[in-house]
Amino acid sequence: MKVSLLLDLFGKTPSMQCVDGVKLLYQHHFGCGHLLAAPEKVAARVAEELSATEPSADVSPAEFIGGGLCRLNLRNADVRRLSPEIIARMMLLTQEHHGNAPQNSQEAFLGSLATLTDLARQGKTPFSADDLADYLRLYAAEGYPMVSHSEEYRRLYQPAYRVVLSDFATLLPVVLAIEERRSVGPALAVLDGPCGSGKSTLAGLLSRLYDAPVIPMDDFFLPPELRTPQRFAEPGGNIHHERFLAEVMAPLVSGEAFTYQRFDCSTFGLSPKKVEAAPVRIVEGSYSLHPVFRDGWKSANAVTAYVSVDENAQLERIAARNPEMLEMFKTRWIPLEKKYAEAYHSICWADFCLTSISWEADA
Repeated sequence: MKVSLLLDLFGKTPSMQCVDGVKLLYQHHFGCGHLLAAPEKVAARVAEELSATEPSADVSPAEFIGGGLCRLNLRNADVRRLSPEIIARMMLLTQEHHGNAPQNSQEAFLGSLATLTDLARQGKTPFSADDLADYLRLYAAEGYPMVSHSEEYRRLYQPAYRVVLSDFATLLPVVLAIEERRSVGPALAVLDGPCGSGKSTLAGLLSRLYDAPVIPMDDFFLPPELRTPQRFAEPGGNIHHERFLAEVMAPLVSGEAFTYQRFDCSTFGLSPKKVEAAPVRIVEGSYSLHPVFRDGWKSANAVTAYVSVDENAQLERIAARNPEMLEMFKTRWIPLEKKYAEAYHSICWADFCLTSISWEADA
């Protein structure tokens, strides 16, 4: 866990006790720290705690604890609008995902405890180095178990939270809007943004949260015969939006099952792909909020989001994911996306404008 993040959290909770500091590090490394029960039982526990806690206007939706995790605050008004079932689903997906995280190891946890000890010796922790040393001796003898907050921490800070993936905090406004749409019928979510912005990751997380089919805009690359200088000169012209409108828009708006033809980059041909009717469906990809789709999304009462990203982070992600294609992205695809964004998203017309952050770097 980054020292800067630790110090920031210490500053927010200056009466933290030794056990609370250890709990923070434990959650950073191991998430919720124990196997969760069946979804209905997890939801029941969440509902019980929601009913037992009072909302607070001073509590943020989430407190980030590094490693791609956050504490989702059950006292926050927006979080309380989520159903216990959705929060439980977030917890279960977090447990499933976080089990393979690099920091999820005893060795890494012990390294963080050593860092905590160094900070205490420097006088940078809310508790003394001697108190921490005494606590850690007993803690080690017990085998480094999961621990509970101190009574002092509970009295002063009234913690009521669930540890979930940080991306769920990013997606909170989108999830709330989907929940509102679901209360009256099927919901549709549309995520646009440049390559490397994280929109595919967020769409995949939404898909798992709702068991929702995803329609990628990558399935609508231009066929070779349409790849003309005139077409590429149009902002957002490098997708086959005519075919999307003809094959996808109407059945998406109606909510029915349908089949469309996806573009296969390996063969430059088309192959059929079926999209089932579902309570939630997702469209994801650059150019998915092109103005030619605006009337359709409005008719479908779609939840729309545009995901932006810092340019340096974007290039780092692309280099890590497709190093052999980095130059192509820099000279061709990114400039086309910039032209599109400048033309249509300099003032974002989506319901939500999200910013992609590298949680893995404890930003």
